[in-house]
Amino acid sequence: MAFSGLEHLDYYKYLFKISWPALVGLFIIYSLLGIRLIQAVKKNVSGKQLKMPVLIRFFFTLVVLSIYTTMFVRSYGDWFYQPSVSRGVVQSVAKNQTAILEDYLLTLKSGEESITVSIDKSLYKNLITDDLIEIAYLPSKKEVFRCTILTRQAENVI
Repeated sequence: MAFSGLEHLDYYKYLFKISWPALVGLFIIYSLLGIRLIQAVKKNVSGKQLKMPVLIRFFFTLVVLSIYTTMFVRSYGDWFYQPSVSRGVVQSVAKNQTAILEDYLLTLKSGEESITVSIDKSLYKNLITDDLIEIAYLPSKKEVFRCTILTRQAENVI
């Protein structure tokens, strides 16, 4: 399914909302280590003695940056993917009993395949079985960031 610019904007706004502390931390680490490496190179060029040679410092900086970058990518790898979209019928909406925090799961049946994704409490309260919906979600975390109810099933009111 094709995405317009607005839908990508929603995707990246949601990603920024959930990952901004990690992004700020990563920026600070890159900045501080970069500044220290530049200072070490300047001291080396000016002829001042360094406790640690510049090549060893450069290698150490690369190792630390690669560790922190890998940690970020493992936690927030959705930055490197396109958003996923599925359209189908709500098969079930349930509270995740195994989670420590309140977590809600939506199972969507789309043709022959079923997909289970995390949803928030308000969506949990508003969806009922057999609603036809379209969801946009993070491909690796499986978290819904947008849901559109296409057809609402009538609730059994007696």
